[in-house]
Amino acid sequence: MPFNAADSGADGSSPMRRALPSLILFLSVVWIVIESYQIRDSNDIWWTLRVGDHILTHGEVPRTLLWTMEAVRDLPFVSHSWLAALAFSSVKQAFGLDAILVVPTLIALAVFAAIFRLARNQGNSSLLSLAVANLTVYIVMPRLMNRAEVFGYLFFALALNVLAAYVRNVRLTTLAWLLPLSVLWTNCHGSFLLLLGLIPLFAGGIVLENWQQKGFQAAELLESLRSRRVLVLLGCWAIVAVATLINPYGTDLIPHTLDQSTNPIWRQTISEWLPLYSRSRIPSEFIVGAVGLGAAIVVGWRRISPAAWILTLAVTGLALSSSRHLAVFGIGIGFAIAQATSGLALRRSWQSSALAALLAVVLLAGSATAARVSFADRSLEQHPSRYITRDGLDWIRRNVRGNVLNRWMLGGVLIYHAWPQVRVAIDSRADPYPADYFLAYRRAISGNPAQTLAFVDRYGIDHIIVDKKLFDQRLRPVLTELAGFRPVYGDGLVVVLSRQLRLATPSADSQTGHE
Repeated sequence: MPFNAADSGADGSSPMRRALPSLILFLSVVWIVIESYQIRDSNDIWWTLRVGDHILTHGEVPRTLLWTMEAVRDLPFVSHSWLAALAFSSVKQAFGLDAILVVPTLIALAVFAAIFRLARNQGNSSLLSLAVANLTVYIVMPRLMNRAEVFGYLFFALALNVLAAYVRNVRLTTLAWLLPLSVLWTNCHGSFLLLLGLIPLFAGGIVLENWQQKGFQAAELLESLRSRRVLVLLGCWAIVAVATLINPYGTDLIPHTLDQSTNPIWRQTISEWLPLYSRSRIPSEFIVGAVGLGAAIVVGWRRISPAAWILTLAVTGLALSSSRHLAVFGIGIGFAIAQATSGLALRRSWQSSALAALLAVVLLAGSATAARVSFADRSLEQHPSRYITRDGLDWIRRNVRGNVLNRWMLGGVLIYHAWPQVRVAIDSRADPYPADYFLAYRRAISGNPAQTLAFVDRYGIDHIIVDKKLFDQRLRPVLTELAGFRPVYGDGLVVVLSRQLRLATPSADSQTGHE
């Protein structure tokens, strides 16, 4: 990461002032490590590891839902993130289960470095580049889970660097980096479609820029469309599009990925796909990003290129459409902010204040994170899921056999730790399941007793495993209507109901509140 204290506003007047930018960089790294090295969400990591372990063991990508109950285990499964799963599993195999927390941590640092470089290459000082990079990572951080999608955020930031560099130096060799990037991205996560949109977006920005320079004359529009830089980018897009076919599923991958991201059922039933404006509270990350973007526009809107304007509008629209896209929003507006602040020189009287302010913000962020997140909980071995205790999981492994109607967030951890004796109805994923099955599952979990019984009878369900909150609110009041299902295990997080097993311990009913 190129870093120079001299161009950060520290003019050499004192050793302390010269050292502040380096101190800010150090504290930024510390904050990122503390914030990202945690079990932010463990729903998806378990089926991801199942996929990766299968590839390591059998040398092939799984093609069906192998770890679910028989009624759905042969459904076709497109593992678009197979390479990311292999990466997670390889880290686990080499360094142990808890080491996989390092993966999103390293990616967070890499995104920080990529945005810092992007800002520096736009002409920003080290101080302003640090500010832009920290703002971006703050917005991205909530999505830096133990999931395959984290690779997509890094590839998006790298692609922005490549395209911005090409616009700046117009070298074909610069664009060559997009070829291996597209192949890696395609096999790591379905967000590779962003690259297929990003390249024509930059081409459109160049067209507008050329047309603007010619006074928006109608006769000049065609000439702007024919410019060499535009044609090169369109040719690059064609090559990248062909490169996306280098995957285990060939041409089937793109329509499958599009269906997953546009399916109305997922968008209506899965919280992270819901529109941002439908939430009771707008995420602070979006608010902070919007304020930062607004301030940058006020300061230097004339320096923002048409491509950056288009990108900003696009990623803002994505973020508003669902909170899942907040990280893309953070990285995208980082480019516009970097352009708006490029070449900005702070007055000498403001330089020390700016350094001190950024230092205070980073120090406060790191301190708040360290106080909020317990270091004792950063072990997947000891805390496999925030929805089930280690004791509860061990009890299920010892006692439960057969088909299980499970709560969504318990599927992944059960298929990793309790398969094959436990076969789940759903494994924390939505896209592999037919819509009618998915909706029937949701009715069985959250509907009336008749809908639950219809599902368990149709699919031969032997046990029901849900979180204690759902049990208390929905199942406990209607136990007499559940055709013999009764609690056999309960603790502070999870309840197991069965019509086969006997009560696990005398205290199990009291723990679930069942008389």
